[in-house]
Amino acid sequence: MLAASVCGITLLLLLYWIYKVFWAPFQVFKRLGIKGPKPELILGNSRLRQKIGLIKFLSLLYNDYGPISGFYFGIAPQLVIFDLDILKQVLVKEFDSFMDRPIFPDLLRRKRLPRGLLLTRGEAWKTSRRTLTPTFSAAKMKMMVPLIENSAQGLLKRMGEIAESGQSADVFKVFGSFTMETIIATAFGRVIDIQGGENDELTNAADLIFRGTAEGNKTSAAYVLPLINNFPWLVPVLRFLISRSKRGLAMETLQDTALSLINERRKSSLQGNYKDMLQLMIDATVDEEGEQSCPVGGKKLTNEQIVGLCTGFFLAGYETTANTLSYTAYLLALHPEVQEKLQRDIDSYMEDNPDAGLYEASQEITYLDLVVQESLRLYPPAPMILRLCNKTITINDLTIPKGVSVAVPIAHLHKDPQYWEEPDKFIPERFTSEEKAKRPQLCYMPFGHGPRNCIGMRFAMLEAKLALIEVLRKFSFVRAPDTEVPLETVVGITMAPKNGVFVKVIPRD
Repeated sequence: MLAASVCGITLLLLLYWIYKVFWAPFQVFKRLGIKGPKPELILGNSRLRQKIGLIKFLSLLYNDYGPISGFYFGIAPQLVIFDLDILKQVLVKEFDSFMDRPIFPDLLRRKRLPRGLLLTRGEAWKTSRRTLTPTFSAAKMKMMVPLIENSAQGLLKRMGEIAESGQSADVFKVFGSFTMETIIATAFGRVIDIQGGENDELTNAADLIFRGTAEGNKTSAAYVLPLINNFPWLVPVLRFLISRSKRGLAMETLQDTALSLINERRKSSLQGNYKDMLQLMIDATVDEEGEQSCPVGGKKLTNEQIVGLCTGFFLAGYETTANTLSYTAYLLALHPEVQEKLQRDIDSYMEDNPDAGLYEASQEITYLDLVVQESLRLYPPAPMILRLCNKTITINDLTIPKGVSVAVPIAHLHKDPQYWEEPDKFIPERFTSEEKAKRPQLCYMPFGHGPRNCIGMRFAMLEAKLALIEVLRKFSFVRAPDTEVPLETVVGITMAPKNGVFVKVIPRD
């Protein structure tokens, strides 16, 4: 009798566990009356999303299910909203209810180091953001121009070698070396001639981390991350395994080297001579309420906090800027009339303002800004961003339960024909003041929107514009026989070129 009772209770518990794990999570949108593709057990809709690609997946959701739909990443419900009015509420007006990003476990992070700004949540994020915001002011960014200019000279040398060869080259790799050199100089205070072939432990570790990320996109997106969502107990197991992999050791090298550099910098008598991100963070202080304060009486950021922030800035800023530069070069090669106009405007500005520096040129050449913004529209760094609902809320008759993530479909909005005429065409004039006034603001947000938009946006734009000015004054990009049209992309951490970006580089007369 007792054995039968135990067996019965065990069976009931097993059935309840199966219900909780395999069936109940996929009822969220059904209860809300929100339509979406039918999920698979455990994986949800992640295989479909991986099979057709995120960009096509977003279009499928909009075309088949309308402006509000839902899908499951593993068992995690993600509500996709195409309605700009609701998105404005989520990103701005009701920001406190959607402050956080859903946490995908940081498998490369060592336990004793805090998360970077990208993955920090709640009050910790508010404090970090308030502390770092002054660091990214226009005045502070201008201080770092010499570091970008230094890397730009190596970029010009590399472009000259490509032009002399007469062959096409993958400018994604070329610009990648430039942005890695720049971001290591600004974030970690280490000036290295990566473009000239110089390497050290930082560059080798960074290269391995990003190469591993690109190679692992397909597997992690379709299987690993959804499984982690379903079974959180896998996180310590995977972190243990990855910590012993080459990529895990590379991250440890990156963080250990950063800690060593910070210690060296704090002991240096020449701290006042450094004008980089690392020094700005060392100088930053926070009062008890988390507000940035003057150095006297303030609380300094710890070495570990600075490492977390610098590492996050590095991981978020390297590939995004390399992508932007590569896509812009690609679009200019396919549209020589746009390139010629931009070069004329650059030449005219430099002739009319002989005493102006590159920083002033980057801010005042209007057509350069139009070209970069149109490039970001066609190839946004993040095609989709997520915000986690931290309390059940109703917006415009739409109830969003606590724990559901809101997906903002940036790539789809950037090409929605109701906002953009001929959306697949490269037309920089879309971003004149007159044209921008005709469109709703949220149909274009390459760096996100609201209080949690990309804090490094100003730096990324500055770096890209300075590089383009330097290169386009001396060289032109030209379509080559192996230039891929249309260009295939793959979505991982960013929207990156799948097979590189091959164009020719020719010297200007």
